[in-house]
Amino acid sequence: MPPGLYRHITLVVDGQTFAPGTHQRTVIVSLMPGEHTWAVRDLEQPAVFRNWQEW
Repeated sequence: MPPGLYRHITLVVDGQTFAPGTHQRTVIVSLMPGEHTWAVRDLEQPAVFRNWQEW
């Protein structure tokens, strides 16, 4: 697993997000044949609204 990523991660393949497989500190990434752009990132947290008017 890349340094700095510990718990909740996202796999981005060709701009679409997926949940990668994991085993201990190993990330499992499966790709279809061909060229792809991909990255493993921290899971983005949704915005936290302080009041209902901001929804």
